[in-house]
Amino acid sequence: MTKATRTPKDPDDAFSTPSFRYAYIRRRARDVGLTSTDLQHITGVPTARLELLLTPAATSAARLLHLAQALDTTPQNLFAAPDTPDGAPYPLAEPPTTKADDPTILHAALLTGTGHRLLRTTVNDVLLWRPRRTEHAAIDLGKRLRSKPGPHRLLRTKEHLQLTSVPNLLTPHQAASLIRHNHWPTALSPQEAAHLLSVLHHHLQGPRPGPTPAEDLSAHIERRLLDPTSNTQHHAPHPDVLYALDLPVAETTDPR
Repeated sequence: MTKATRTPKDPDDAFSTPSFRYAYIRRRARDVGLTSTDLQHITGVPTARLELLLTPAATSAARLLHLAQALDTTPQNLFAAPDTPDGAPYPLAEPPTTKADDPTILHAALLTGTGHRLLRTTVNDVLLWRPRRTEHAAIDLGKRLRSKPGPHRLLRTKEHLQLTSVPNLLTPHQAASLIRHNHWPTALSPQEAAHLLSVLHHHLQGPRPGPTPAEDLSAHIERRLLDPTSNTQHHAPHPDVLYALDLPVAETTDPR
């Protein structure tokens, strides 16, 4: 007896063949700034014939990963769910992007963040960006802020991104008055942090650090970083700083 065979046309053998989300791939390419030539080099097929020549069956795993990385997305996002229109949202897809470019979006995120300072991991999580995209946006934003008139500058560290102001735009009196009337806590500037670290080090181990420039001394006292008894030759940390760091607090003449 001859064994019966089945063909793919039989209903029992029917299955859905995965396909790429071509409209999504083209949109992501535009969003990340890839040209038609760039996309062709990545996919290995002419961009104009993407829908005809780029198929999951003919795409190696290495090329798939390379494409996902270039589009700053996940490999899963490149595939359409069975019987789902190409343009339909995928569960893991990024939310709709704005017309603004990445540096502008990052700038807006930092302005919204507390103290204009955010962890890089927070940027990645909130904006759904990979670390490389965040770094590229930060580099471009830093260049943009330096090349245009304006008060903002971008401070990039290994863990944080922070908007700071151009030094000496305000007079010492203006800066001190703003700090005195500002009821919202603000993050330390790099200069304040460096000086406070030096003051704490010498407070605990001695001797005292060198004098602070006069224009900074009053601001540091107003910020309650230095004790009010501090002068250009003698710097002591404010009791609030010592208390916050769980360090011994000596008696102070600070009436506040």
